[in-house]
Amino acid sequence: LEATGAAVVHQTHGDPFTHMLWPTNYTKLACATMFMLFYGGKELAARTCVKGENIQEYLQRHYLAMMQRVVRRLSDLPHVIG
Repeated sequence: LEATGAAVVHQTHGDPFTHMLWPTNYTKLACATMFMLFYGGKELAARTCVKGENIQEYLQRHYLAMMQRVVRRLSDLPHVIG
């Protein structure tokens, strides 16, 4: 990804990782593509599927499942509301 300029990746960039570098990835091809697939996959990539499921539905389902796991894991901490 980094060799093509599609993303700045920590594994290949090395340490120390440049401070506040993440915002520069928003305009890179890899990030923009994933953003488009996450929010517009049904319309803009209708034939893109993972195991028969539309890519937008697949990514959003997995994202929500991850957030549910985080909530369950942290819900007993005293400084977490909810």
